[in-house]
Amino acid sequence: MEIIKETLWNRIFHREEIKKQREEKHRQQHIIDVAGDFIRSLEESKDLTTILRIHKDIWGSGLRNRNIGPNPYGMFRTNNIAEMKAEEVMLGNFFGLFTYSIAVWEKNDSAKQPFGANTYGIDPEKSVYDVIVGQYRNHMINNVKAIRDEAEKFIKEYNEKC
Repeated sequence: MEIIKETLWNRIFHREEIKKQREEKHRQQHIIDVAGDFIRSLEESKDLTTILRIHKDIWGSGLRNRNIGPNPYGMFRTNNIAEMKAEEVMLGNFFGLFTYSIAVWEKNDSAKQPFGANTYGIDPEKSVYDVIVGQYRNHMINNVKAIRDEAEKFIKEYNEKC
């Protein structure tokens, strides 16, 4: 969105653009306001189902980008994030791990076993499940931060021009 200066001229002759611009500013400020709480919640999460619930809350609050949205071939194989099920979130495919849904990772007893010796720098005593939790958690945290950073950039530009 191109930000236009809120001069008297623009307020008179570009009323709708100014209105939309102010609404966007409020939306972006909301993102900044809630992002920190979501990041803290994600950092404290210890299991996949909690992160899935937080993911839905993030999406529902308006924090969105394509990396945390639906993708028929990506991590979130659903049509609607708000209604996403554990069977639709695909995790793994890194550090030599297969790709499975949250439902499978939650039920998989071998995921509770230690990761074991590896060349990835992962603590061998850390469970495979904890590695997968870290994958989902880090993916969400990094994307919430990216969304927040874009909102901060918009607010900065808005404040400089208006």
